[in-house]
Order: sequence, then structure tokens, then C-alpha cells
Amino acid sequence: MSATAATASGVVHEIEPEALWVQLESSHDLVLDVREPREFLGGHVPSARNVPLGAIAAQAAGLLSEGRRIVIACEHGKRALKAADVLLGAGLRSEILVLAGGTARWRKAGLPTEH
Repeated sequence: MSATAATASGVVHEIEPEALWVQLESSHDLVLDVREPREFLGGHVPSARNVPLGAIAAQAAGLLSEGRRIVIACEHGKRALKAADVLLGAGLRSEILVLAGGTARWRKAGLPTEH
């Protein structure tokens, strides 16, 4: 993990792309990609679930029941912070992380993507 970022509802930690890649196979993290479907289809973190930012509030209850650590990704990180704020505001108490630099930084690091 690296830095922390403040949202209106609390503080979230960032996770570096390389650290997430190492943890993907051994963890039960839920990776949420909050970009629009057309962006998601262009390439995303392996095993990520697409829940566009506009749908996060409607799906918060289901995410609350999963009880897993959640890593939120978008292209650069801004939408991921907004999604984290929505989930924190909805009462999510699982650990929430934001992918540092988003999928742009993931690709720049040369990490694999799914299409």
C-alpha cells in the first residue's frame, strides 16, 4: 500500500498496481472497476467486476453483504475515490483500497489486462 486519500466520508488507502498484481492470485479481494462499460471492455485488471460509478449506490447493499476487502479502480483514480466515498457513506466497513494511478498506471507498469 502507499498513500492515503481523503474522501468526504473517510480515508482510504491506495494500493500500488504491482502490489495488487502479486495479491490477486492469493487473496479474495473484490476488484471493482467503476469505469463505463466501453472503457472496461477496452482492458481491465484481471478478474475485475464492472460496476460503473453511477451504479455504485444502487449496488452498495450487495457489496456490504460480501464482507471482502474491496479494491476500486478507474482510469486515473478520481472516480475510484468518488466510489469509495459512496461506499463509505453507505456504511461499508470492509477495507476499501483505491488502485493508485488507476488502470492507466496498471498498463504503464506492463501488467496484464483482460478484455
